Amino acid sequence: MNENPPESTSPDGYDATLSFQKANVVALLTLPVVWLLLFVPYRWIWGESLFVPIFDMGVRGFLTAVLLFFAGIFVHEWLHAIGFRLVGKAPATTIRYGFNWKGLAPYAHCHAVMSARSYRIGVALPGIVLGILPAVVGLIAGVWWLAAWGAVMLVSAGGDLAVLLAVRHVPGEALVQDHPSRVGCHVLEMGD
Repeated sequence: MNENPPESTSPDGYDATLSFQKANVVALLTLPVVWLLLFVPYRWIWGESLFVPIFDMGVRGFLTAVLLFFAGIFVHEWLHAIGFRLVGKAPATTIRYGFNWKGLAPYAHCHAVMSARSYRIGVALPGIVLGILPAVVGLIAGVWWLAAWGAVMLVSAGGDLAVLLAVRHVPGEALVQDHPSRVGCHVLEMGD
């Protein structure tokens, strides 16, 4: 997956990135994984499909769900920034938000240098907070809307999974900088 592996290092470092097209493929592949890990067990444990309550929401419920989804996307990007700031110690002025029309994805871009470990935490934070935690609680407690919310947010974090795959071989101590135009980062220094 990594288009510029560590073996092709130069004095200026190397890119641990994927194209937006490959990142979108990774994101799409999260759909069947989420299905198997959440929808199937939910039906097995609770005896009902997550789809039945979703289809019974009505127009008002559907519109509320759509608004909550867009609010969740906003919070998703904000959580990236929080992770970069708190764990990566990035100044607020180094973070900008936007929408990549080529990749059809919103983003929070941080141009501060940080450790690869901090970068990974900042990248993974929304998937954990908005996806994994609500999905697990919803699955265990039988709260269909919480499990469904977690499933949607996990799929929404599919691009973040692509970033984590792109940087999986970068040592945690390495100094990295979020790539300005691709999915992943530029590795500046390998660390100790």
